[in-house]
Amino acid sequence: MKISQATEFRVGLLIFFGVIILVLGIVFGRSLNLSSERTDIKFLFPHSGGLKPSDPIYVNGVKRGSVNSIENYHDSVLVIGNLDEIKDIYSDASATILILEITGGKKIEINPGKSKIKFNRSNYILGSNPPDLGELVATFGAASNEIIGLLNKVDTTLNGLNVLLGDKSLHQNLVSIINNTDKMVADLSVLLENNKTAISSTLQDLKQISTNVKTLLNDNKSQFSSIVSNLDTISTNSKPMLKKADSLLSSLQLLSNNMKNILNNIEQGNGTVSKLLYDKSFAQRIDSTITNLDSLVNSIKKYGVNVNVRLGTRP
Repeated sequence: MKISQATEFRVGLLIFFGVIILVLGIVFGRSLNLSSERTDIKFLFPHSGGLKPSDPIYVNGVKRGSVNSIENYHDSVLVIGNLDEIKDIYSDASATILILEITGGKKIEINPGKSKIKFNRSNYILGSNPPDLGELVATFGAASNEIIGLLNKVDTTLNGLNVLLGDKSLHQNLVSIINNTDKMVADLSVLLENNKTAISSTLQDLKQISTNVKTLLNDNKSQFSSIVSNLDTISTNSKPMLKKADSLLSSLQLLSNNMKNILNNIEQGNGTVSKLLYDKSFAQRIDSTITNLDSLVNSIKKYGVNVNVRLGTRP
Protein backbone atom coordinates (compact mmCIF):
# COMPACT_ATOMS: atom_id res chain seq x y z
CA MET A 1 0.00 0.00 0.00
CA LYS A 2 1.49 3.27 -1.12
CA ILE A 3 1.25 6.47 0.93
CA SER A 4 0.53 9.59 -1.09
CA GLN A 5 2.70 12.67 -0.91
CA ALA A 6 -0.20 14.70 0.48
CA THR A 7 -0.53 12.33 3.39
CA GLU A 8 3.20 12.53 4.05
CA PHE A 9 3.07 16.32 3.93
CA ARG A 10 0.18 16.45 6.41
CA VAL A 11 1.97 14.07 8.79
CA GLY A 12 5.17 16.10 8.61
CA LEU A 13 3.29 19.36 9.15
CA LEU A 14 1.53 17.87 12.16
CA ILE A 15 4.81 16.69 13.65
CA PHE A 16 6.38 20.13 13.04
CA PHE A 17 3.59 21.98 14.82
CA GLY A 18 3.67 19.40 17.59
CA VAL A 19 7.37 20.05 18.18
CA ILE A 20 6.78 23.82 18.20
CA ILE A 21 3.98 23.46 20.73
CA LEU A 22 6.18 21.21 22.89
CA VAL A 23 9.05 23.73 22.85
CA LEU A 24 6.74 26.62 23.63
CA GLY A 25 5.19 24.61 26.42
CA ILE A 26 8.63 23.93 27.95
CA VAL A 27 9.77 27.56 27.61
CA PHE A 28 6.62 29.34 28.74
CA GLY A 29 5.05 26.59 30.77
CA ARG A 30 7.69 26.91 33.50
CA SER A 31 6.05 30.07 34.82
CA LEU A 32 2.51 28.88 34.28
CA ASN A 33 0.67 28.38 37.54
CA LEU A 34 -2.98 27.44 37.80
CA SER A 35 -3.34 28.62 41.37
CA SER A 36 -5.84 31.47 41.76
CA GLU A 37 -4.33 33.02 44.95
CA ARG A 38 -0.96 34.69 44.39
CA THR A 39 0.98 37.20 46.54
CA ASP A 40 3.55 39.73 45.37
CA ILE A 41 6.92 39.59 47.19
CA LYS A 42 9.72 42.18 46.95
CA PHE A 43 13.38 41.16 46.91
CA LEU A 44 16.52 43.32 47.17
CA PHE A 45 19.70 41.95 45.53
CA PRO A 46 23.15 43.57 45.07
CA HIS A 47 22.71 42.94 41.29
CA SER A 48 20.40 40.97 39.07
CA GLY A 49 22.90 38.17 38.41
CA GLY A 50 21.34 37.41 34.98
CA LEU A 51 17.82 37.01 36.38
CA LYS A 52 14.94 37.62 33.92
CA PRO A 53 11.18 38.05 34.24
CA SER A 54 9.29 34.73 34.33
CA ASP A 55 12.26 32.97 35.99
CA PRO A 56 10.99 30.61 38.71
CA ILE A 57 11.01 31.18 42.47
CA TYR A 58 11.62 28.22 44.78
CA VAL A 59 11.07 27.78 48.51
CA ASN A 60 13.35 25.07 49.95
CA GLY A 61 13.64 23.55 46.46
CA VAL A 62 9.90 23.56 45.72
CA LYS A 63 8.67 25.82 42.92
CA ARG A 64 6.21 28.36 44.32
CA GLY A 65 6.11 31.28 41.88
CA SER A 66 7.91 33.37 39.27
CA VAL A 67 9.58 36.73 38.72
CA ASN A 68 7.34 39.56 37.52
CA SER A 69 9.73 42.53 37.17
CA ILE A 70 13.33 43.60 37.71
CA GLU A 71 14.46 47.22 38.13
CA ASN A 72 17.27 49.26 39.63
CA TYR A 73 16.61 50.55 43.13
CA HIS A 74 19.21 52.97 44.55
CA ASP A 75 22.45 50.95 44.70
CA SER A 76 20.63 47.59 44.54
CA VAL A 77 18.19 45.73 42.31
CA LEU A 78 14.50 45.45 43.18
CA VAL A 79 12.90 42.17 42.08
CA ILE A 80 9.14 41.69 42.37
CA GLY A 81 7.79 38.15 42.17
CA ASN A 82 4.58 36.36 43.05
CA LEU A 83 4.15 33.30 45.19
CA ASP A 84 1.25 30.92 45.71
CA GLU A 85 1.26 31.62 49.44
CA ILE A 86 3.54 33.11 52.07
CA LYS A 87 2.19 31.62 55.29
CA ASP A 88 5.33 29.50 55.76
CA ILE A 89 7.73 32.42 55.14
CA TYR A 90 9.00 34.24 58.23
CA SER A 91 10.59 37.61 59.02
CA ASP A 92 14.17 36.28 58.88
CA ALA A 93 13.79 34.83 55.38
CA SER A 94 16.58 35.28 52.84
CA ALA A 95 16.97 34.70 49.11
CA THR A 96 19.73 33.65 46.70
CA ILE A 97 20.00 33.78 42.90
CA LEU A 98 21.15 30.37 41.63
CA ILE A 99 21.54 28.50 38.33
CA LEU A 100 18.74 26.15 37.28
CA GLU A 101 19.82 22.54 37.43
CA ILE A 102 18.65 21.21 34.02
CA THR A 103 16.95 23.78 31.86
CA GLY A 104 19.57 26.52 32.37
CA GLY A 105 18.80 30.13 33.23
CA LYS A 106 18.47 31.46 36.78
CA LYS A 107 16.11 31.03 39.71
CA ILE A 108 15.46 32.58 43.11
CA GLU A 109 15.86 30.18 46.02
CA ILE A 110 14.12 31.35 49.24
CA ASN A 111 15.20 30.23 52.69
CA PRO A 112 11.95 30.76 54.66
CA GLY A 113 13.66 31.39 58.04
CA LYS A 114 12.97 30.09 61.54
CA SER A 115 11.84 33.08 63.61
CA LYS A 116 8.15 31.98 63.65
CA ILE A 117 7.21 35.64 63.05
CA LYS A 118 5.10 35.93 59.91
CA PHE A 119 6.63 37.81 57.00
CA ASN A 120 5.10 41.22 56.30
CA ARG A 121 4.55 41.49 52.55
CA SER A 122 5.28 45.24 52.69
CA ASN A 123 8.89 44.47 53.66
CA TYR A 124 11.77 43.26 51.50
CA ILE A 125 13.48 39.90 51.47
CA LEU A 126 17.21 40.59 51.34
CA GLY A 127 19.07 38.46 48.82
CA SER A 128 22.65 37.57 47.89
CA ASN A 129 24.43 36.67 44.65
CA PRO A 130 26.91 33.83 44.99
CA PRO A 131 29.47 33.71 42.17
CA ASP A 132 28.22 31.80 39.16
CA LEU A 133 30.20 29.86 36.57
CA GLY A 134 31.03 32.96 34.52
CA GLU A 135 32.41 34.83 37.54
CA LEU A 136 34.43 31.81 38.56
CA VAL A 137 35.90 31.57 35.06
CA ALA A 138 36.73 35.30 35.09
CA THR A 139 38.34 35.00 38.53
CA PHE A 140 40.33 31.98 37.39
CA GLY A 141 41.43 33.87 34.25
CA ALA A 142 42.62 36.83 36.35
CA ALA A 143 44.58 34.48 38.59
CA SER A 144 45.95 32.35 35.75
CA ASN A 145 49.15 34.39 35.40
CA GLU A 146 49.93 33.99 39.08
CA ILE A 147 49.09 30.28 38.88
CA ILE A 148 51.43 29.87 35.90
CA GLY A 149 54.22 31.65 37.77
CA LEU A 150 53.61 29.44 40.80
CA LEU A 151 53.69 26.30 38.62
CA ASN A 152 56.98 27.46 37.08
CA LYS A 153 58.46 27.91 40.55
CA VAL A 154 57.19 24.46 41.57
CA ASP A 155 58.70 22.97 38.41
CA THR A 156 62.04 24.68 39.14
CA THR A 157 61.95 23.38 42.70
CA LEU A 158 61.19 19.84 41.53
CA ASN A 159 64.04 19.99 39.01
CA GLY A 160 66.39 21.09 41.79
CA LEU A 161 65.20 18.24 43.98
CA ASN A 162 65.69 15.77 41.15
CA VAL A 163 69.24 16.99 40.62
CA LEU A 164 69.92 16.88 44.34
CA LEU A 165 68.46 13.42 44.83
CA GLY A 166 70.18 12.18 41.68
CA ASP A 167 73.62 12.92 43.14
CA LYS A 168 75.16 9.52 43.90
CA SER A 169 77.46 10.86 46.62
CA LEU A 170 74.54 12.51 48.40
CA HIS A 171 72.54 9.32 48.10
CA GLN A 172 75.40 7.32 49.57
CA ASN A 173 75.80 9.83 52.42
CA LEU A 174 72.10 9.63 53.22
CA VAL A 175 72.24 5.84 53.19
CA SER A 176 75.29 5.95 55.46
CA ILE A 177 73.56 8.35 57.88
CA ILE A 178 70.47 6.14 57.98
CA ASN A 179 72.58 3.03 58.60
CA ASN A 180 74.58 4.76 61.35
CA THR A 181 71.39 6.00 62.98
CA ASP A 182 69.88 2.55 62.85
CA LYS A 183 73.05 1.07 64.37
CA MET A 184 73.11 3.73 67.09
CA VAL A 185 69.49 2.99 67.97
CA ALA A 186 70.24 -0.73 68.09
CA ASP A 187 73.28 -0.17 70.35
CA LEU A 188 71.24 2.08 72.63
CA SER A 189 68.55 -0.57 72.83
CA VAL A 190 71.13 -3.22 73.75
CA LEU A 191 72.69 -0.87 76.34
CA LEU A 192 69.33 -0.22 77.97
CA GLU A 193 68.47 -3.90 77.91
CA ASN A 194 71.79 -4.91 79.52
CA ASN A 195 71.55 -2.23 82.21
CA LYS A 196 67.86 -2.43 82.86
CA THR A 197 68.38 -3.78 86.38
CA ALA A 198 70.99 -1.13 87.25
CA ILE A 199 68.84 1.68 85.87
CA SER A 200 65.84 0.39 87.80
CA SER A 201 67.90 0.20 90.97
CA THR A 202 69.22 3.72 90.45
CA LEU A 203 65.73 5.05 90.00
CA GLN A 204 64.59 3.26 93.14
CA ASP A 205 67.52 4.75 95.08
CA LEU A 206 66.69 8.23 93.82
CA LYS A 207 63.10 7.74 94.83
CA GLN A 208 64.19 6.55 98.29
CA ILE A 209 66.55 9.54 98.68
CA SER A 210 63.76 11.90 97.70
CA THR A 211 61.46 10.25 100.23
CA ASN A 212 64.08 10.50 102.97
CA VAL A 213 64.75 14.16 102.26
CA LYS A 214 61.03 14.89 102.33
CA THR A 215 60.67 13.00 105.63
CA LEU A 216 63.68 14.85 107.09
CA LEU A 217 62.21 18.20 106.15
CA ASN A 218 58.82 17.30 107.57
CA ASP A 219 60.27 15.97 110.85
CA ASN A 220 62.53 18.99 111.40
CA LYS A 221 60.26 21.68 110.05
CA SER A 222 60.08 23.48 113.41
CA GLN A 223 63.87 23.40 113.82
CA PHE A 224 64.41 24.75 110.32
CA SER A 225 61.91 27.49 111.09
CA SER A 226 63.77 28.31 114.31
CA ILE A 227 67.12 28.44 112.47
CA VAL A 228 65.67 30.75 109.86
CA SER A 229 64.22 32.97 112.63
CA ASN A 230 67.59 33.07 114.42
CA LEU A 231 69.36 33.96 111.22
CA ASP A 232 66.88 36.77 110.71
CA THR A 233 67.47 38.00 114.29
CA ILE A 234 71.25 37.85 113.82
CA SER A 235 70.91 39.79 110.61
CA THR A 236 68.79 42.43 112.36
CA ASN A 237 71.22 42.75 115.32
CA SER A 238 74.27 42.91 113.10
CA LYS A 239 73.01 45.94 111.22
CA PRO A 240 73.96 48.51 114.02
CA MET A 241 77.35 46.79 114.40
CA LEU A 242 77.94 47.04 110.69
CA LYS A 243 77.04 50.73 110.83
CA LYS A 244 79.54 51.28 113.69
CA ALA A 245 82.20 49.33 111.80
CA ASP A 246 81.51 51.46 108.76
CA SER A 247 81.88 54.61 110.88
CA LEU A 248 85.14 53.28 112.37
CA LEU A 249 86.48 52.54 108.91
CA SER A 250 85.59 56.06 107.86
CA SER A 251 87.46 57.49 110.89
CA LEU A 252 90.48 55.31 110.18
CA GLN A 253 90.41 56.48 106.59
CA LEU A 254 90.34 60.10 107.75
CA LEU A 255 93.22 59.45 110.21
CA SER A 256 95.19 57.74 107.46
CA ASN A 257 94.67 60.75 105.19
CA ASN A 258 95.83 63.15 107.97
CA MET A 259 98.95 61.06 108.66
CA LYS A 260 99.65 61.03 104.94
CA ASN A 261 99.39 64.83 104.82
CA ILE A 262 101.75 65.16 107.85
CA LEU A 263 104.29 62.86 106.25
CA ASN A 264 104.04 64.77 102.98
CA ASN A 265 104.70 68.07 104.87
CA ILE A 266 107.70 66.54 106.67
CA GLU A 267 109.14 65.18 103.43
CA GLN A 268 108.69 68.58 101.75
CA GLY A 269 110.67 70.37 104.55
CA ASN A 270 107.78 72.12 106.28
CA GLY A 271 107.96 72.48 110.11
CA THR A 272 110.48 71.88 112.86
CA VAL A 273 110.34 68.11 112.69
CA SER A 274 111.31 68.22 109.02
CA LYS A 275 114.28 70.48 109.82
CA LEU A 276 115.37 68.12 112.61
CA LEU A 277 115.24 65.16 110.25
CA TYR A 278 116.47 66.63 106.98
CA ASP A 279 118.29 70.04 107.69
CA LYS A 280 121.89 69.16 108.69
CA SER A 281 122.94 72.73 109.55
CA PHE A 282 119.93 73.16 111.83
CA ALA A 283 120.74 69.88 113.49
CA GLN A 284 124.37 71.01 114.02
CA ARG A 285 123.19 74.26 115.60
CA ILE A 286 120.89 72.41 117.90
CA ASP A 287 123.73 70.08 118.83
CA SER A 288 126.13 73.02 119.48
CA THR A 289 123.49 74.76 121.61
CA ILE A 290 122.95 71.66 123.69
CA THR A 291 126.73 71.29 124.14
CA ASN A 292 127.12 74.92 125.31
CA LEU A 293 124.15 74.56 127.61
CA ASP A 294 125.72 71.45 129.10
CA SER A 295 129.03 73.32 129.70
CA LEU A 296 127.16 76.18 131.39
CA VAL A 297 125.30 73.83 133.66
CA ASN A 298 128.54 72.07 134.63
CA SER A 299 130.28 75.45 135.35
CA ILE A 300 127.38 76.57 137.53
CA LYS A 301 127.54 73.36 139.47
CA LYS A 302 131.30 73.77 139.98
CA TYR A 303 131.77 77.51 140.66
CA GLY A 304 128.33 78.77 141.38
CA VAL A 305 126.78 81.94 140.01
CA ASN A 306 128.04 85.48 140.74
CA VAL A 307 125.06 87.79 140.50
CA ASN A 308 125.44 91.59 140.59
CA VAL A 309 122.03 93.13 141.24
CA ARG A 310 121.36 96.90 141.48
CA LEU A 311 118.02 98.00 142.73
CA GLY A 312 116.46 101.46 142.38
CA THR A 313 119.32 103.34 140.55
CA ARG A 314 120.98 103.19 137.21
CA PRO A 315 124.75 102.46 136.90
